[in-house]
Order: sequence, then C-alpha cells, then structure tokens
Amino acid sequence: MVSKAQDKPAPTQAWEYGMIKWDGPDKIQIITPGKTEYLRVFKTGAVLPPGIHDEEFCDVWALNRVAKDGWKPVTLHATRILIKRQVGH
Repeated sequence: MVSKAQDKPAPTQAWEYGMIKWDGPDKIQIITPGKTEYLRVFKTGAVLPPGIHDEEFCDVWALNRVAKDGWKPVTLHATRILIKRQVGH
C-alpha cells in the first residue's frame, strides 16, 4: 500500500490597496500604503488628444503609471479608481 502526504493548502493571497483620485483639471492623487503622490499630468509632458475629456485621459495615464508597479484596477468611480496588488507570494 502506497501512502501520499497530504497536499499543502494553497497560501492565502494577501492584497494591499490604494487609490487614484482625479481632482481636475489635470491634478491626480495616487495614494498607496508606501507613498502618496500629487501630480499635474500635463506638466509631465503628457498632451491631451483632441476630443478627449481630461478626466478620463488623466485617470488612464495614472493607471498606466501604477500598473508598472503591479497595481491593478478593482473598481472605477467617476473620479476614483480603487487599485490593488498582491503582497507576499
């Protein structure tokens, strides 16, 4: 008779959360457990394309910025994006 060890339970995923807040017209706040940033999007060199609303453009710009650090969107509100990333693998 061959016996097997029990499978180890999957580790519980731990998440940390943050928020991107649009304060208009190009003011963005990025709030995470590690730091808080206040940015003026158009002062970074970003250019608003013709026909695009500044709020949506700035939200997407900020979301792409934090995605480089592993942050993912959870929920979207008119002026806020809740973000999360996994901690401790």
